Amino acid sequence: MPGLPGLKGDKGDQGDNGRDGAPGQQGENGRDGAPGQQGENGRDGAPGQQGEHGRDGAPGQQGEHGRDGAPGQQGENGRDGAPGQQGERGRDGAPGQQGERGQDGAPGQQGERGRDGAPGQQGDKGDKGDNGSNGRDGAPGLKGDKGDKGDPGDRGQKGDQGDRGPSGMADIRVVTNPGNSSDHSAVVNCPDGFYAIGGGGQSSSNSLNDSSPAVNPNGKPVGWKVKAQNGTPTAFAICAPTA
Repeated sequence: MPGLPGLKGDKGDQGDNGRDGAPGQQGENGRDGAPGQQGENGRDGAPGQQGEHGRDGAPGQQGEHGRDGAPGQQGENGRDGAPGQQGERGRDGAPGQQGERGQDGAPGQQGERGRDGAPGQQGDKGDKGDNGSNGRDGAPGLKGDKGDKGDPGDRGQKGDQGDRGPSGMADIRVVTNPGNSSDHSAVVNCPDGFYAIGGGGQSSSNSLNDSSPAVNPNGKPVGWKVKAQNGTPTAFAICAPTA
């Protein structure tokens, strides 16, 4: 078993560099020996060839705490730490001295319209005002309802004797015309210069559905028309001169 590590010796003085020796042959890796006592620091020999990696030796005992080394160079600033918790509220400080009066600030914006105040008390009655100017005429009113029927007027005076009219029987004419069997109707016209003052018709079935004057575009009766239920009717007109 390996022996206990020896005590650490004092550091020796720096020796002169010796001449480099000839490189030795690579020896076999020997077994780990017991750690010897710390010898003085010898002179540096010539670098030997790289030997095989030896087995790890047993850990040595903890040496005495060395003296503090010289202060190192200033390290780089560390990263900011996480924010600390909120501290307790400090006591209120003593009131400060009265500061100088500040300059007037810029005018503020127009505030919102305030609410209407409560109605005031009823004032005394004012003096009577002057007469106003005449107003404009109003719009015409709606038409009123129809009034009641008036009383009969007085009887008028007798009129003058009119001119004698033409004889009513001298120029009366009666004209006839047979009808159409397809539509069971018949029409007869008065001669030119005559108007129909009456008329009628007859049919074999003795059944007329229509018997009325035939009028021109001016609405004057210029003949007569009839229509039977069946058969062929005949129309006749009583004609008088127009003037």
